[in-house]
Amino acid sequence: MLICSPLIRAQQSAEVVQAVVPAARKITADWIKPSSMPQTAIDELYKLFSQDVETVMVVSHLPFVAHLIERLCGLEQGFIRMGTGSLVALDLPVIAAGCGTLLWQQHPEVLCDPV
Repeated sequence: MLICSPLIRAQQSAEVVQAVVPAARKITADWIKPSSMPQTAIDELYKLFSQDVETVMVVSHLPFVAHLIERLCGLEQGFIRMGTGSLVALDLPVIAAGCGTLLWQQHPEVLCDPV
């Protein structure tokens, strides 16, 4: 499942993901906008995972998404450094604050071949 902010830049990024992973069902969610609260997003993710959703990709905005990752993984605010286009993978055996593990983080300059 692909969860996307309603703002245009996130929608454009989600279109790129769907071109590569066409089976990804996209939903647009107001609870992952830049002004959203991380705990609200955690509560909404919990509801989704309660419906047998196993894998989710979130396309959102900074600094919200960094704060969400920090809260899910029990990290201090400011620990996660991200830029536009960064990717992060988490393991979330339980969808709750402090229960996640940061598996890896990649930044666009590593993901793209120099031209």
